[in-house]
Parts: sequence; C-alpha cells; structure tokens
Amino acid sequence: MAAFIEKYVRQPVAEISAFERIVDGDPKRRNLVLLNLATKLEGNQLSISLGDFVRRIERHEDPSLSSEGDGEDD
Repeated sequence: MAAFIEKYVRQPVAEISAFERIVDGDPKRRNLVLLNLATKLEGNQLSISLGDFVRRIERHEDPSLSSEGDGEDD
C-alpha cells in the first residue's frame, strides 16, 4: 500500500506543485496553468468540464441494436 501511495499520490502531487511554482512567477507561462477537470454522469448525459469549458455528451440507444429476439430465429 505504501508503494501505491508513493507512486500514485505523493509523486504526482510533488510534480504538480513543482510545476505550479515554476509557472506562478513567470507571466509568459501563465497560459500553462493547470485547469480543473471534472466529469459528471446524470442519466444518459455525461458532462465534462475543463476550467470554464463544459462539454455535454448524451447517449442514445439504437433501437435496431436494442431489440432482442425480434426477427431472428435459430
């Protein structure tokens, strides 16, 4: 468990913190600031947010693929 935490939690957080410290004081690098990424699933709709940008994707079932047992007999 300690190896997992080191690899997937501590190391990435340290790398992001170092990146933010480098970018923070340099106005030419302000466009490199990391944005928050969030996803939310409600029913058939998936919302993906990156900073202020939001994209919504809705899933629609294909009726020809969802009908089981109709038309084909073995």
